[in-house]
Amino acid sequence: LCWEAYPEAKEYELQTVLMEGKSPKLKRQSDRCFHIQAASNENQKSQGLLNHDLILLMHKIQLGYRVRAVLDNNRVSEWSQVMAVGATTTSE
Repeated sequence: LCWEAYPEAKEYELQTVLMEGKSPKLKRQSDRCFHIQAASNENQKSQGLLNHDLILLMHKIQLGYRVRAVLDNNRVSEWSQVMAVGATTTSE
């Protein structure tokens, strides 16, 4: 997940949004991109990523993030809209 720089942002806060609601825990970082990687079980290397498209679709349905900028004096911007994992969005 990557986003455009917010003017005067010192850091960014991310909030996980699940089907059940928003997480009370926030992740703070200075980078404008957030990466997450998960794996379960193993398969033969020759099989590649089994059911890759299905796995991504399941994550898109269940998991999203929203982001806000952290400014001077502990001020923050408004939250972005929730962005689904694996989705591509463009600014208008």
